[in-house]
Amino acid sequence: MLASSFLGLMITGMPLRFPELAICRVFIAMLGGPETVGIIHRILGLVMASSGFYHVIYLIVMWFKGYRKNEILFVPGDFKLFVDDMKYVFGLRKKPPNFGRYNWREKFDYFGACFGVILMVLTGLVIWFPQIVTWFLPGWSVTAAVLLHEYEALLAGLAIFLSHFYWVHL
Repeated sequence: MLASSFLGLMITGMPLRFPELAICRVFIAMLGGPETVGIIHRILGLVMASSGFYHVIYLIVMWFKGYRKNEILFVPGDFKLFVDDMKYVFGLRKKPPNFGRYNWREKFDYFGACFGVILMVLTGLVIWFPQIVTWFLPGWSVTAAVLLHEYEALLAGLAIFLSHFYWVHL
């Protein structure tokens, strides 16, 4: 759910962000116009929010069932493993470090996805419902949400397509 909604959100969100590009205008026209693309984008946002909510429920259920290993959490020894990994990458060490179940890249990916989903859902809701938000927040908060939403989307896209695909899939 997360991967599919992420790809769909990138495919629909970038043309909405960059409508001045010819390829984006063609894509928006193929999907029925900016209103339709916006609706698709919001539905995919709900799917992403649902996958995040499901993940939290899953973690809680697993904790109550007794599965309480915190291998994905950062621990003090991770910094030394990171330094050792950089030494290996740059040829200053002959063997790669012995990571546990998750290495530092995987931990960053996980927490990046967690914080990214939270930020995108919250800012997406502000953008989707600006009239309600401005009942209790100043008007500039909508502008701030738009900027945070756009830049987090660009950052997430770059992280997935440049780092995640290389380290996980290649």
